[in-house]
Amino acid sequence: MIKKIILCSLLFSNVDSISYAGNIEKSVLKIFSFTQSPDYDAPWNKRPVKTKKFLGTLINNKQVLVTANATSHATRIEFQRFGSPRNWKAKIVYRDFNVNLAILEPEDPAALAGMKPLRLNRNIEAGRIVEVIKGKGSSKPSSIRSQVREISISNSGTANYGIALYQLEVNQDSGLGWSEPIISDNLLTGLTIGQQKNIIFAIPSSTIKKFLNNSKTPQDSGFVKLSIKISPLKSPYHRKWLKAENFKHGVLVTQVAEYSSLKGLVQPSDILFQVGRHRIDSRGYFQHKLWGRTHFIHLISRYNAGDLVKIKLLRNGKKLEIEQKVKRYEPNQELIPNRPYGEEAWLVAGGLVFQELSLGYLKSWGNNWMQRAPEHLIYLWQNHNQIKNRRRIIIISQVLADESNQGYQKLRDVIVTSINNQPINDLSDVKNRLLENKNGKKVNTIDLDLGKGQIILSLDGIEQTHKRIRENYSITNTIGFL
Repeated sequence: MIKKIILCSLLFSNVDSISYAGNIEKSVLKIFSFTQSPDYDAPWNKRPVKTKKFLGTLINNKQVLVTANATSHATRIEFQRFGSPRNWKAKIVYRDFNVNLAILEPEDPAALAGMKPLRLNRNIEAGRIVEVIKGKGSSKPSSIRSQVREISISNSGTANYGIALYQLEVNQDSGLGWSEPIISDNLLTGLTIGQQKNIIFAIPSSTIKKFLNNSKTPQDSGFVKLSIKISPLKSPYHRKWLKAENFKHGVLVTQVAEYSSLKGLVQPSDILFQVGRHRIDSRGYFQHKLWGRTHFIHLISRYNAGDLVKIKLLRNGKKLEIEQKVKRYEPNQELIPNRPYGEEAWLVAGGLVFQELSLGYLKSWGNNWMQRAPEHLIYLWQNHNQIKNRRRIIIISQVLADESNQGYQKLRDVIVTSINNQPINDLSDVKNRLLENKNGKKVNTIDLDLGKGQIILSLDGIEQTHKRIRENYSITNTIGFL
């Protein structure tokens, strides 16, 4: 992930209501999302239902645009028009967690009767004054005025996918970042996705436009990602070692993911210096005609699945030009995936709780999960592209203490490498390896990474063991027990 956040001192003014906010209530709605996310500490359960509030923006006579975050683990979504107490049930029509956007429709078309869609604006330049519409917890929408000063490339918030984001400064206690529309020239110019201190981040209109176009042909389109890691190349000594001492442009390719569209074409130690017609500098930036110096990841996000991407490389002092069709980026391809919907898979065998390491699991440590989660799991997250021939990382997240697993009860967040001397690629492998011995006399050997040793697990009397564990821990869900 490449992230650039520049905090600037901006001149901005808060206004309770300005001219356009008086009409905006015909174009925006309050969104109530009832969510029930996984309980990573007890994956056989779900966490209590929470109600989250967002704003939705009418984009045509029957569809509402929100951030995909509003649909994450949602069990029910409702609309409420400003000035009305009635709630209307909504359904998800299309969503893309890569760019954190979703389209909703009411089950009853009468919910949007008399409302006025907002037309989409073009991208705007830094320095433009815009209106941020707010009111997810109010009876009437209002707005604040702010100025776009910087454009960053940052994580979309719902996937490990970098996109261009507007940065705007607001009061630290404004409580924004919940899908509020950004308005310029009475047109939809962006959609907020989050707030950090006094900075809010918003998706620009070009990304929204591409998302809306993709929604018309979802099987044939989609956002793409090169799935490579790069590093700035500023040292003249490093360039000399790469036979590029007289070449001032380009960044160093350090990793190429197994599922990358460029696998076999681009290699570590290549210097990537051009994408399309845009020259890339030594830090990975190109000159955007509207935004100025912008990271080249924005160029990649403009391509669609199946498009031909042309890149230029320097390898061993020789220039190479590569043309390759790029594939849709599927987050589930990642070794450590993000699952913003659905359930987390789990398996209990003799009290050992097996889980697939996911981004959601890491984030269960809270907002500062990068600092609070176990170091060896964070290392895997940061370097997962280097791990080959594995589909998932399997961990024993905890041990449900029982007489059958004495000696192993303090194990937590340990990585499983093999079972019965056979490698483990996903949770189904764990189940299959253990079941091979379920009716035999052999015990199972479970090998752990990082010097954590080996577990010996016998499945003799496993049904009785599992019955005892379910009773002791009040577990009613039996699906995940071996």
